[in-house]
Parts: sequence; C-alpha cells; structure tokens
Amino acid sequence: MTQNFTFLQRLTIVFALFLCIVSGSQAQTKWFVTPTALTTATGNSWGDPIDLQTAITTASAGDSVFVAQGLYQPPGGVWYSMKEGVKIYGGFAGTELTLGERDLTAQHTSILKGNNARVIWNNNNGLTAAALLDGFTIREGLANTGGGMTNSSSSPTISNCTFIANGGGAVWIGNSSTKMIKCIIESNMGNSINYGAGVNLASSGNAAVINCIFYNNTGYFAGGVYIDDIGPVSPKIINCTFIGNTATVAGGAAGIYCQSRSAPTIKNCIVWGNNSGFFIWPSVNIPVITNNIIQGGVLGNLKVDPRFVDISNPKGPDNIWGTADDGILLKPGSPALNGGAADITGLNLPNTDMAGATRIQGSKIDMGAYESSYSCNAYTTLYVDSSIVASGDGGSWATAFKTLDEGLIAAEQCPNVNNIWVAKGTYQPAAAIAFSLLRNVKIYGGFPTGGGPFAQRAPALHTSILKGSGNVVVYNESIDATGLLDGFTITGGASTSGGGMYNFKASPIINNCVFTNNAAAANGGTGGGMYNRNASPLVSNCIFSNNTASTTNTGGGGALWNSNSSPVISHCIFTNNTAKYGGAMYNYLTSSPIVKNTVFAGNIAGADGGAIGNYGDALYVSNVTFVNNVAGGGGGAIDNYYPALTVTNTLFWGNTASDANTDIWMGNGTSNITYSFTQVNWAGTGNILGSSSPFADISNPAGTDGIWNTADDGLKLPVASPCVNAGTPDTTGLGLGVTDITGNPRIVGTAIDLGAYEYNNLTLPVRLLGFSGSLYNAVANLQWNTDIETNFHYFDVEKSIDGSQFQSLGKVMAKGNFSRYTFNTPQPEPGAYYRLKMVDIDGRSVNSRIIRLTQRTGNDLLVYPNPATSYINIKVASAGSMGIYAADGKLVKTLPLQAGVNSVDIGGLHAGLYYGLMNDIQVKFIKK
Repeated sequence: MTQNFTFLQRLTIVFALFLCIVSGSQAQTKWFVTPTALTTATGNSWGDPIDLQTAITTASAGDSVFVAQGLYQPPGGVWYSMKEGVKIYGGFAGTELTLGERDLTAQHTSILKGNNARVIWNNNNGLTAAALLDGFTIREGLANTGGGMTNSSSSPTISNCTFIANGGGAVWIGNSSTKMIKCIIESNMGNSINYGAGVNLASSGNAAVINCIFYNNTGYFAGGVYIDDIGPVSPKIINCTFIGNTATVAGGAAGIYCQSRSAPTIKNCIVWGNNSGFFIWPSVNIPVITNNIIQGGVLGNLKVDPRFVDISNPKGPDNIWGTADDGILLKPGSPALNGGAADITGLNLPNTDMAGATRIQGSKIDMGAYESSYSCNAYTTLYVDSSIVASGDGGSWATAFKTLDEGLIAAEQCPNVNNIWVAKGTYQPAAAIAFSLLRNVKIYGGFPTGGGPFAQRAPALHTSILKGSGNVVVYNESIDATGLLDGFTITGGASTSGGGMYNFKASPIINNCVFTNNAAAANGGTGGGMYNRNASPLVSNCIFSNNTASTTNTGGGGALWNSNSSPVISHCIFTNNTAKYGGAMYNYLTSSPIVKNTVFAGNIAGADGGAIGNYGDALYVSNVTFVNNVAGGGGGAIDNYYPALTVTNTLFWGNTASDANTDIWMGNGTSNITYSFTQVNWAGTGNILGSSSPFADISNPAGTDGIWNTADDGLKLPVASPCVNAGTPDTTGLGLGVTDITGNPRIVGTAIDLGAYEYNNLTLPVRLLGFSGSLYNAVANLQWNTDIETNFHYFDVEKSIDGSQFQSLGKVMAKGNFSRYTFNTPQPEPGAYYRLKMVDIDGRSVNSRIIRLTQRTGNDLLVYPNPATSYINIKVASAGSMGIYAADGKLVKTLPLQAGVNSVDIGGLHAGLYYGLMNDIQVKFIKK
C-alpha cells in the first residue's frame, strides 16, 4: 500500500531523523579502542576504533571505553588521564560487544606503557569512585613519585590491574580516596623521594587497597606500602599478600611502613618472605591491625608460616597470576585458612579472590589475596599438652596440640570451638609475638600432665605457664567478656607497656591467674604486669607479684596501668611490684577503677603512690588492705592527684612516704573516706585512727607457708582486732560478694570487717585443704580435699541462688584422713553459691567457705548435661518449638517445649555433635 505525505510531513520526518542521529552520537555509551586506531574515527565499533586518550576525553560520564589487547604508549613526556564517570576496560580480544564477553583469564593483555614520564596522572581532575580503570597492565612509567599512576586530589577506582617495572614507585595517592581492588604490584622500584616502591599514601584518609598482591618490589623505606604522616592518613589495607619485597634503608619495612601520625586499618593480610616485615612508629593515633600474619610480629597478630603452596614460585609453573597453580595459594592446615576477621562489614571486599574463587568458603574469610575451601572439625573443646611428643588434631587429650599457638589458631578458624583446656607445662609464643584471647572462647589452665577431666583441674598444683618471648605475653584487642583466661601463670613478659598483658579496647575476664616477673621498658615504661588502654577487664582471684614498670621518667603502674579504662579488681593480691609512680597501680585520663576485697602489700613507688597513683576520673576502694607500701614522694598507699576518691571498709597500716601522707595524699580532688582503719586522722563516719597493728602477724603477710590466701596468712584479723565488725552497717551497692579474699563468708558477726579478710573463729570438725568448683556445660563440679578427719561423719553439699538461703543437694560420706571428694550437680542458673555443711558423729556441724560459680546462659536457652548419654535438660524462657539438627544440617527431631526445664530423651540419636535451634537462637550439645 502506498502512502503519500505532504511536503510539511516529509520535512518533519527528515528533521526527526536528523535529531535521532545527533542525539544518538551524543548518547554513545561504548567506545572501542585499538592500538592502531585514529583520533578521527568514530570509535563506535571494533571496525572503526578510536585512539585511547581521545576516547577518554570524548566520552561522557556513564560511558564505557573498551580497549583491545596490545601496547598503548603516549608521546614522550606525556601521560594518560582518566575522566570522571568514565569506565575504562582493558583485556578485550577485539571482538566482544559486551563486558560480559571479556575473559581476563584469556590473557588478552592491554598494556599502558610509560614514555619517559608517568603512565597515568590524575591531577585534581575531580575523579570519584565512578571513574574506573579495570583490566590493564601499567608498566615502565618513570617519575619521582608514582611512576605507574599518580592520583592527586583525585579518587578513581582501580581494579584487576597489574603495575610492573615502574620507577619512582607504582602508585602515589595523595589527598585521595582511591580504591585499588584485585591488583598486582610487581617489580617496581622506589627511591629516596618516593619512599615506597608499591603504593604510597599521604593525606588519604579513605583510600583502600583490597585483595592485592605486592611482589618483588624494592623501595627505600618500604617495598610494599608506605603510609606517610601527612594527615589524616587512615587508609584500609585489606586481604593483601606481601611477599619477596625489599626495603633498602636500615630500619625500613619491606612489607608495610607506617609513619608516626598514620592510623591505618590493616586486616586479613599476609606479610611474609620479605627482607623485613612491618614497621609502625609510636603514635597518638590508634591503628587497627588485626587478623594478620606478619613476619617479625605485630601485637595481636600471628607470626607463623602461612604455609603457601610454593613461595619460591608465586605465579606457579604457568607464570601467570590468578590461576589454579599459583604458588601463594594456601596449603591445607594453613593458619591463614579461616583466620581472617569474622566480621567483614564495611571492608568492601570483592565477591571473588585473586584467582576467581568465591569469598567466603569457610566460617570466616581467609587471610591474604586467595580463598580456599576449609571445613572445621566438630570439636567444641580443644586440648593442649606440652608433654606430648607430636601434635594431633587437638580433639582430645590423646590427640592434643603440643603448643597453645596451635590451639588458638584452630579456635580462631572454627567458631564452634568455645573452650581450650591446657595441661601443666610452659607455653611460649614465637619470638617477638604474643598470645591473644578470642571472643566466645574460654581458656582454662591447670590440668595435670597428660590431661584429665575438669574435676582434676588444679592451677596451683598443675601450673600452666604462659612465658614471654621478648614481648608482651598476652595481647588482647577488641575482646569482650566472652573471652576468658583462667588458671595460668603469666611471666617473663617484656614490652614498652604491659609486659604481662596488654588490653586494647578489650575487656576480657581474667580469673585465678598469677602475673609475676613481668616488666615494662626501663625508661618510661608503664604497666609491668598489665596495661589497659580503652579497656575494662574483670580481674578476680589473681596475684600480681614482682612486676616492674620504669622507675624513671613517667614510668607507672608496676603491676597495672589504666588509661581511659575502668577495670573491676576483686579478690586479688598486689605484692612487691615497683614503679616510679603507683608502685602497684596507676590510673590515667578517664579511668574509674573499682577495687574490692584486695590486698596491696610491700609495693614501692620511687615517687608518688606506694600502692596506687591516681590521676584518672575516680577511684572506688572497698574492703581493701594496704600494708607496708612505700612511696619516695607522697601517698604511702594512695596518691590522689585530683579525681574523686571513695574509700570504704579499708585498712591502712605500715605504709610510708618520704613527703608525708602515709595513707593518702590528696591533691585537688574530693575524698569520701568512711569506716576505715587509718594511720592518719581522716574525717569521716566510722573511721578508726590506729595505734597498733590490727593483723595477726604483720611481719609475715603471706604466712609461714609463703602462700597467699591460706589459713596462716599474717594479714588475717585476730579476735581482738579493732577492725572486726567495724565496717559500714550497710554494704548495699558495694558489690563485695558473699566471701572475703580467702573465700570465707562475709559477714561473720554483727557487721562486715575492715580490709580484705573476714575474721572467722569457727572450729571445723574436719580440716579442709581446699574447696573449689568449676562450671562446664551447665554442670557444677565441686572438689575438696581433707587433712585429718577425726570423729567426722559426712558432708552436706548446699546450694544457694542469692548467697543467703541454702538448700541441701545431697550427702557425701566421710572417707577418712587425706581424702579427695567431688560432687557434680546441674546448674542451669547463670550464677549459684555452694558451701559444705560438715557434720561430725555427734551431730555438731559448721559450714565451709562459700564459692560462687557463674556462666553465660545467653537468651535463657540452656542445654545440660553436656555431653549427655540418654537425656538432656533444655531450659527455655518461654514455650515454643525447637529443631534438633545433626552436624551435617539434617533435621532429626522437632521438640515442643514448655517454659522452664524440659527433659528430652536422646537415647535414639547417634553419637556426635547436634545443634538445637529455637527462635533463631542456637545451642550445641554432644551425644556420647
């Protein structure tokens, strides 16, 4: 059919076609580039390609530039520049029409080569992350800084690129938020102007280098990354691998060098096999350096062989990066497997590793640029015993690990591990490195050689020693109260700060530990036993003895230094520690420690504060004994510069100070001193001005056996002591607990006694050598030993929830002299108190000391006993349904549960690990 148009209609159609042509040319979204293209071409196809810089310059934001394989080189002394919003892709064969058709593994290499100048210079040209360079090899550029690429006040994204053989360093990033992702930085040369051969960062607070490899680079201060102190410099270096790099100046770092004002975040990296590892200047800024393997060691990070497939041939036999034969893939059993941070939120990691493998394959990300498959054993408890000949898999005492390092690495890799049991012996980390606690992992020492059940654990008898190796013994970062260290002796640590333990943003629980003979640096070092920075650990039943901080300059806290920290210290002994300020403890900045039921005896400060130097916000002291502490300045016991000081039920005696104020030197702060026995007359309710020693034997504080917290302690109170029943009538809010420092009941008599010891005149029908308990898998295990059992009948084991009202759990009949007893009972409650009612054959009885056992019951969901044989008890807060799953994820049972405790028959289940899931809350149990 023929259609006739008027002249006006034909003119309109022609004009519309013209507009389409014009608008089509302006809206071109792809530009095609080849090495032989002309500047006069359209660039709209591979058949009519345009040259590279013209394509970049002509393209608009949102356009893509497809660059075919081949060599691209600007004129002499000229460089390429990127454009905002334009995405430049290399690696095309020259036939593809979409990005999805490009195959970077096919080695269609697009090379950008320097010509006596930088290869790429983005100089204040407004680039953001929307400007992308992807899939190129950038080589043989030359400049004083950033021979391969310089981004100055310009912040593009660089991905899948290789920087090789550039002079003056591969990349310089200044005042920029450049992101480099999955790049190879290889065989570049730095100089004394451009300090790093790989990547140099200055004033680049939001720059990031992610999933990259630094290999065989040679620089002045750094072969890999140099972070300047022109601030702010807080870049992220995430999941990178540094191998074979060299720093040429003494004191340099072939891997990563951090200047004094830098504060980088470095996570999940491997720095290994370089001529030196890592260096960071001491700084007021706080770097975050976690979950790395670092040659030479950095606190809190592993210093162990990452176990590459073949570090001597990093690219593998095919000599191509990012293929299946790469030599820096991880072997099975590598500590880098599953060793990265559990939380990768905000790290902006790509979905695949350098070789295209999926991230994450295990429960956590691997360290370094490669991800490997990994499966955890089903173990929830790991075992460590230094006496074994060779390490097993850690799943039992018979197959225990030989070193604690192995146990910590395995627990870090497998989130199902929540306990590590450590036998008697000495455990020492690699040279210049430290042990680190873990979230949700409880580490118990004190098991006998060869191991045994939890009931045989006795830290005082089976000493598990953590010994320093030229550094802090234990370094903790970002650990909360789910991390526990219990039953260890920490000794031989030496560091600038925190010889025994350094807690940074970490508040673990430390129980039943001995910190002895640890030292901070001799010139200005602080916190010989423990250093807390932005940390508030809970420390109980510990002994700090013979630890030293510096006795010159600003050295403080022979046993303990707190900076912006508010720990709770209870039932502890501080003795014979020395420092210039605060012989035992020094508090600084916004610190408000709580100290209760504790003894400070024989500590020495060269200047102020024989026991405690207080320069923080506040200090709370209740039922503490200060005896025989010495200050070369003011405050024989406490030097309080200006904070608020609260002292209650506390005993001061035998303390001395060269500048007077034998008890407390007060600066500009406020004090509230009540119900205390003092050497100086202090105004306050209930205070007693002492005239003679209130102790049983002040000349022998630990008693004739030399062991604290035993029956012969010289700091116990005699019946005639004025400190007996002299405490505050109301102990509400003091948080003292129900026992004194030895575990004897508080309160005996009409009121609480002063100091750490409560007077007890009860005569036992049997002599106990010890009464202790442990709580594991919701089962309380009570243990006690006896000496002579004259006319003795039985023990009645009693339990209380509130520490006041006790109920009988059962009788244990007498065995005779020198016997050992155990008693197990379920404890579904978060906390409970236990004591022994000891009954002789005439029916007379007295009670033992009280012990308290606690556990986390998260969300009121608890399973016990665990392991179990025929049944389990499941405690839930409200009625509902629970699914029971086997270790392989198969649902094997669905249970209707009522609020409270439910008894469930598991006799029909096969032996193994099971998971209970209710309302998205998971618990684990083992069927034996």
